[in-house]
Amino acid sequence: MLMDISNYHSLPLSIGGISALISSGNLDFIAQTEKRYANFICPGTAPLLKIEVNILSEKMVPNLATEMERPEVTFDQGTDRVTFVWQGLSGELNLVSREARMRCPLHPTGLNSFLRFVYSLVLLKELGFLVHAAGLIKNEKGYIFPGKSGVGKTTIARLSPGATLLSDDIPLVKTGGAPFIFGTPFWGDLAVGGEKTSAPLAGVYFPVKDKKSYTERLKPRQVFEKLLPNVVFFFKNEKFSKQLFNLCFDLATKVPGYELHFLPDPSFWEYIDAG
Repeated sequence: MLMDISNYHSLPLSIGGISALISSGNLDFIAQTEKRYANFICPGTAPLLKIEVNILSEKMVPNLATEMERPEVTFDQGTDRVTFVWQGLSGELNLVSREARMRCPLHPTGLNSFLRFVYSLVLLKELGFLVHAAGLIKNEKGYIFPGKSGVGKTTIARLSPGATLLSDDIPLVKTGGAPFIFGTPFWGDLAVGGEKTSAPLAGVYFPVKDKKSYTERLKPRQVFEKLLPNVVFFFKNEKFSKQLFNLCFDLATKVPGYELHFLPDPSFWEYIDAG
């Protein structure tokens, strides 16, 4: 699937223990990527993914200014190829060879969007997924705070002095055995990438802005129902959806979940630390 990239420049990245070799003939793209993903550059690792990036001029991308609410994603079961088109970005991934190709203008959001797409699929076989949440480590324990935009994910990250930031928008979770949470370079309003580290996942907390801070324990089914809509996934496919369903259900039965009612101050940590 990939072209001869012997003359390309490459960067090795590792996110959630899954290594990817990013290759391109465009030096500006390589420099931009090296700066943006500095925390996740990991030389010397054998890549599980190979991603070739072709940079296009903006005049070659007619739908660059077209607003698309969701990406267009198609799956060819005969070739195991998934294609992805969204706002000037196009690409494809072979699920068997794990080789991918991306075409986009020179803009940092291009690779960022494509990596989310690729990792959301590859993670299924690794018993993991990406989730819209703030992810933090405190006292060697990992926590996720899932929710859509506006629920307070970035606020919680800002109000957590002493905690290690994994992401204020999309951390990575693996559920095989004991669930773990991993840092990612995918950021929200903080505009800061997470740390390349991980921790056992100790709790799932769904933020609720309130006039006082407290936690309310949820049943596993409630955790599952609240978690599933926040998982990062781009298209409907019965096989993949079932895998994702099972991973989320597994997590909900292994890790305690709560509604976290909180004020805009760090006092909510007292309730989290109390268990």
